[in-house]
Amino acid sequence: MLASATAIGFLNGVAVGYLGMIPFVVTLAMMSITAGSTVWLTNSISISHLPLQFVSFFRMRILGLPVAVIASVTICAIAAFLMSRSVFARQLYAVGSNTRAATIARLPTSRVIVVSYVAAGLASGLAAIMLTGRLASASANLASPSMVLDVVSACVIGGISIYGGAGKIWGAALGALFITLLSNALNAAEVSLYVSQMVRGAIIIAFIAFDRFSLTGG
Repeated sequence: MLASATAIGFLNGVAVGYLGMIPFVVTLAMMSITAGSTVWLTNSISISHLPLQFVSFFRMRILGLPVAVIASVTICAIAAFLMSRSVFARQLYAVGSNTRAATIARLPTSRVIVVSYVAAGLASGLAAIMLTGRLASASANLASPSMVLDVVSACVIGGISIYGGAGKIWGAALGALFITLLSNALNAAEVSLYVSQMVRGAIIIAFIAFDRFSLTGG
């Protein structure tokens, strides 16, 4: 999972950073390719009977907290430290704010973009491992399409600018927590899946509009 996810992140990074392709188109096309590939490779058959040690590890609790929660907090803490102290973080914010200006300033924009996509791929691989361990099974449709909307919602709600150059790790983490609580509340209220998707979509649009008005001062 780690190797394949990191490789996919690398391919996306090269396509965007060195070939100048549009990020949204590249990632959407890659998602379509990988989704089709997994169905083809597995014949849409779920993989179960995973090693007991693997499943038990991710269902274990330490000080009352699941291993997945501890792992997520640890990863966020490391990422937040690096994003606040490293030179690469400053380069990443500069490239996200204005790629052309960063290039004129002689920053290695292409390399920064590739590294960021590789890091995103690696994080996705870690998430896949934890999700597989929690569910004790794996399938081509394990990460439902609605999860993409949840990820975008978490980032936007957490203060990460969709236009680039702004955002914090802990903001995204809190955004993910908010989306999880919102989904659980809607499920508890027996709200249909379609209405739930409408609510989350409306939230994304509202926060993007707020972000836009904040940038323009309007």
